[in-house]
Amino acid sequence: MTPCIFAEQLDRTVTKAGTYRCNSPECDGDHTFSRTSNVFRLADGREVDGSRDLPPGAVYFAPILADFLCPHEPTCAEHLHAVCPNGRHWDVDSRASNCTLPDDAKHRCWVRHGNPRQPSSLHVDKDGFTCAAGAGSIQAGDYHGFLAHGAFT
Repeated sequence: MTPCIFAEQLDRTVTKAGTYRCNSPECDGDHTFSRTSNVFRLADGREVDGSRDLPPGAVYFAPILADFLCPHEPTCAEHLHAVCPNGRHWDVDSRASNCTLPDDAKHRCWVRHGNPRQPSSLHVDKDGFTCAAGAGSIQAGDYHGFLAHGAFT
């Protein structure tokens, strides 16, 4: 089991810059990059630069960047995201790939209960206005399981 921990997004960002060598045979050398990331604070006080570096079990809110990405209108300012045990990120408030009600904006493919800021209370299932996709489990890459009672199982 991987317990959930809340990651609070702070009102600041960091920019990382560097170079990398391209592995493509058609490429002619090094490339530079620059990436700006939000800073998150974990419950133990540690700060993490960017959601990519959050540990498995972290749950955090992320703003919706485009209206078409939000299947649940009109109250979509941010979505709850969670880092699965394998490190893959799951948008809890998104539409499931096997949703059986793709044209319905009112239902939730995963129904969440509890308060993400109190992660031990967080539980995701199919108990509510939902579609017939799955049984509330998460499939993210090679991880398949549940977020139940504050932990990934």
